[in-house]
Amino acid sequence: MSDSATGSGPQIGSPEGIALDSDGNRLWVAQIGGQLFAVDLASGTRTLFLDFETVYSLNTNNFVGIALDSGSNRLLVVDSGIDTVFAVDRTTAAIDVLSDSATGNGPVDSGMHRSNGLAISPDGSRVLSTNPDTDTLIAIDTGSGDRVVRSGNSIGAGIDFLSAQDLVFDDDGNRALVVDSSRDALLSVDFVTGDRTVLSDNAGQGTGPAFVSPRDVTLETGNARAFVLDSAAGLIAVDLDNGNRAVVSGGAVGAGPQFSQPNAVVFDGANDRALVIDWGLNALVEVDIMSGDRTVLSDNAGIGTGQVFSQPFDLALDSGNSRVLVVNQFSDALIAVDLVTGDRSVVTGPGTGSGIEFGAPYFVVHDASGNRAFVYDVLVGGLVVVELSTGERAVASK
Repeated sequence: MSDSATGSGPQIGSPEGIALDSDGNRLWVAQIGGQLFAVDLASGTRTLFLDFETVYSLNTNNFVGIALDSGSNRLLVVDSGIDTVFAVDRTTAAIDVLSDSATGNGPVDSGMHRSNGLAISPDGSRVLSTNPDTDTLIAIDTGSGDRVVRSGNSIGAGIDFLSAQDLVFDDDGNRALVVDSSRDALLSVDFVTGDRTVLSDNAGQGTGPAFVSPRDVTLETGNARAFVLDSAAGLIAVDLDNGNRAVVSGGAVGAGPQFSQPNAVVFDGANDRALVIDWGLNALVEVDIMSGDRTVLSDNAGIGTGQVFSQPFDLALDSGNSRVLVVNQFSDALIAVDLVTGDRSVVTGPGTGSGIEFGAPYFVVHDASGNRAFVYDVLVGGLVVVELSTGERAVASK
């Protein structure tokens, strides 16, 4: 009926479902990568009707079925990757979510199927997340799980996100500071308007050493300065007034073990230090922000006892309990590291705590007021709330 030699139009690869549309004398084909094709039954001509990823900035890679609801002039498409049934208008190609396993409400482009970083408001009422599929900044209400797009995807003016990474909540400035690794830049996002501006980059905003591979950012409270963790250049201080940059630690700056694969940083203001998780070293490293000296506080080589680090990926400061919470990826656990002894213990994970199991945890933020943590898990496809006193886990938003 239709193949490379029969009919014209774009080729169909990896079809996962078909639906006969006798009214339109055509066959609808769902391709696994998120595309819907219409095939003319007489000629075999193929037309790309809708590409979810291109048109809606959705990374929908698991179309597994399609059905025709002719009475409502729509197609019903099942996506197993994000556990959703979409309704697609046959005339306009408009889409709606018909059913999903979501917790909390929000538009399609506010989904939690991907995240590149988390931040939390000081009062614990909002978690911010960067979504690399939709190039958006999403705000999640921690009470209801409801999601709204704060910036990106036509919301807010200014430079577009290219590869938004981790971020930090700047409540004093009513904004978020976001690292964009493709732009080698630190961006500011206004919470009211969604406008995006460059605070510091390699293209003329600020002076000093260039960003090479910026990954994470933390805020030095009360000093109009941010620390950007660059996996190649080390820890870089950024003046928030003029964008000027200076290496605080790494390379020739500071004594102690060199960074290997630093991935996340928090600022511990009570002790004037930055705390860095380095998965190459399998270690928690303290950085003296005055001298740049680096000291291992906990590792698998004898500093601290307990649960071993197994690709530690992200961390959050729990200053009230003199510890950091660390996502330990390969053990699917959230662990606590005592900042005095370096000892490591499991807060929640296999065999500890109850509720939904972690599948692939990535990022964590700490809500001191609620004695809880929020963990983004890519296989859960959402935000998991952890009660720190019991280790109990539940889906907060997805």
